[in-house]
Amino acid sequence: MLRDDSLSDREKEEALQQRARRLFKLLGILVGGSALALGLPLLGVWLVEQLGIGSYGRTLAVLQRIDFLSGVTVVGVLGYLVVRRVRAS
Repeated sequence: MLRDDSLSDREKEEALQQRARRLFKLLGILVGGSALALGLPLLGVWLVEQLGIGSYGRTLAVLQRIDFLSGVTVVGVLGYLVVRRVRAS
């Protein structure tokens, strides 16, 4: 686009600004999605503790155990492979 001689400098500038706005929008989606992906589960655990059903500390301890992390990773990879195979067929 920058090397396109058929565009004027103003058109190139407008195209670059549109792309910059698009990148900032995508950054916002990425940051917002990441915050929700981390924040909503932690909010749920906090609410469970506030209701007296479970313990925030014990829940976090389970989430940090290597066997739990390994199991979740295996299940996630298997789920990904299944979805990929289903979409391919």
